[in-house]
Amino acid sequence: MPWNTLRTQISEQLTTASGSLALSARRPSYGIDDFRGDLLGGITAGVVSLPIAMGYGILSGLGPAAGLYGAFATALVSAIVGGARGVIAGPNVVVATVVAVVVTDYASSLAEAATIGIIAGAIQLVFAVLRLGRYITYVPQSLISGFFTAFGILVIASQAFPALGVATGGVGLIDNVNALPEAIRDRNADALTLALLCLLLGVLWRGRLSRLLPGSFAVLLLGTAAGALWLDSAPVIDEIPLGLPAIDVSALSTDFVVRAIEPAFMLALLSSISILVVSLNMDMITGDQHQSNRTVFGLGLGNIVAALFGGLSGAASSATFVNIFSGGRTVIAGLTVAAFLLVVLVFAGPVVEHIPLAVLAAILIAAGWNLIDWRFVRRLHRIPASFSIVMVVTVILSVFTTLAAALLVGLVVAWLLNARRLEELEMRSLASVPLLDATVLNGDEIGEADRFAARSGLVVLPERVTMASARQIGRVLRIDLSQHRATIFEMSRVRFLDDSAAVMISDLIHVARSQGGKRVIISGMPEDVDARFHSMALLDDVPKGDFATNLDEAKQKLRLTLLSLD
Repeated sequence: MPWNTLRTQISEQLTTASGSLALSARRPSYGIDDFRGDLLGGITAGVVSLPIAMGYGILSGLGPAAGLYGAFATALVSAIVGGARGVIAGPNVVVATVVAVVVTDYASSLAEAATIGIIAGAIQLVFAVLRLGRYITYVPQSLISGFFTAFGILVIASQAFPALGVATGGVGLIDNVNALPEAIRDRNADALTLALLCLLLGVLWRGRLSRLLPGSFAVLLLGTAAGALWLDSAPVIDEIPLGLPAIDVSALSTDFVVRAIEPAFMLALLSSISILVVSLNMDMITGDQHQSNRTVFGLGLGNIVAALFGGLSGAASSATFVNIFSGGRTVIAGLTVAAFLLVVLVFAGPVVEHIPLAVLAAILIAAGWNLIDWRFVRRLHRIPASFSIVMVVTVILSVFTTLAAALLVGLVVAWLLNARRLEELEMRSLASVPLLDATVLNGDEIGEADRFAARSGLVVLPERVTMASARQIGRVLRIDLSQHRATIFEMSRVRFLDDSAAVMISDLIHVARSQGGKRVIISGMPEDVDARFHSMALLDDVPKGDFATNLDEAKQKLRLTLLSLD
């Protein structure tokens, strides 16, 4: 795409979003109650974002400060530009897990990790400019469920070590499992006790208590207090610098960009899927209609800004749901979250440094547990094989190989299984029957011929004919065509026919015509289907006399053909 065109489309995206900051004020229905809801929702979401931002920063390998920087930047930019009502952008467990893989396998420094984040944000801008936002959500639910379940497993496995008060066990599930016995022997008793107490508190903090104070923030406050007053030998967060760091693009080179495309694309794709899936759910609650491409554009721009300052890339934050159910609906809520986090970054660094790592580990373990799709895990033996196979394959590959391999293989397996189901559905709607000569000739003009002879046939094609069923339909019809001197292809029901199916039908017609001069009459072909055949020059050599506008006209042509054979 020429640069001028790309620049123009990006300018259009920014122009569309330029008035978002004052959106709430311009809404005719926006009043003091709406502002109060946005303010309460934003503050509550900010409170929830604080522990998960630091926790996901640690999970990613970039550190708690990077989680806070990323949470601030993505919440601010996405609120102004993204425009999805009530959706709070920020650190996300899926993205944090992907970044952890990036830091381990692709980046040798924090500057390189930040560069991959910048490239991922730029890829998201391309998604938006090319208007691919709506198509990203077409990723099968079975694949998404498998990814989320795998990420939940990986999060729990990785956070077992800070919960024990020891260093991480290594890279991947196998390394963590192998290192676990030694970690248990070297455990820090205070850290383990604190983690268990925080997990118990998180389970018990429900009902009225959760309405009084969000559970994760309650765990953060009470756990930190317990660590300071009682279990004081548990390791705590390292020093968090006040304010925002300087921009670092030292790793931005041509060679590294080429190597970074694969992990950046994976990061961009999963980040986009996450926020679009949540945005769809929020639409049902708010009654609004989010703009997919604008949402992805705002998130991508936010991720670029976050990465420039060494922050963690984001997606849809789990604080989104807290914001919505606390009354937050507009840009003001997102800006309130950003303002809250900015205050923490500027003033609260010395306080945050005393938070025990075991407390954050307990919060992340709970998040990982909730991330596992237990609804489908419990019913794997009952749900359709097409869903369970894709989910299990995705989980296994995500946990034991690479995310890229899991995505690619998962998509292929999902496509193959879905193609199999489509083939069955399309084949059920296919009809191929012989036509008795007596029926075609009305019984009076057949003379002494066998009234049970069937020298012609009728093929009724289904509404959809795709590559999924093209080969099987072709195999069945070749047998039927070989038994008839003339056949009607009734196509009036066809609403969609892809290129593979068009080629298959064309081949069938030409094979039939080449075998002893057999005739194929094409009946009721819709205009769009006819246009597809002609665009590919597939039926240009078929005589115009072999086309009929409807089935009655086709039978009349068939009658003349049978009479010529007598």
